[in-house]
Amino acid sequence: MSRYCVKCGKELRSEAVFCPHCGERVSYTGVTNSKWEAMSENCIGPCQMILKIFLYLMAGGLIFVCMLSGISALVIGGFFFYHFATTGYIFLPTFLASELGISTLCGVPLIFAGITVLFVALLLIAAAVTMIRALMARHKKHTAV
Repeated sequence: MSRYCVKCGKELRSEAVFCPHCGERVSYTGVTNSKWEAMSENCIGPCQMILKIFLYLMAGGLIFVCMLSGISALVIGGFFFYHFATTGYIFLPTFLASELGISTLCGVPLIFAGITVLFVALLLIAAAVTMIRALMARHKKHTAV
């Protein structure tokens, strides 16, 4: 029965301690019985690394979008509360005024809009922090092994 090197896929002698082609140390786990298995072992590592990088980039982008949206919502909520405290109303942009049928927002609806926007901001920021914690825990788990 032929044995093949896991690193280069070349055939090995039965008594080989090192692969004569690439120098890889041959061990019980480093030798396979088919050339196909040896070659597939070489592909798994790089593919997993590319997948990990892709997933970390996607998660990072999602965290960035959540944080940016949360900060924007905080600014808008602050804007609503500021105008409620100072003037008591805000003028709506033309595209909203035509759709809603009103041109100003004042009183209780203004406060309700501010509270809603702040609540959305807190949810977005909490989601981003949760994703960051999950990524850090996953990274810590994989580096500890």
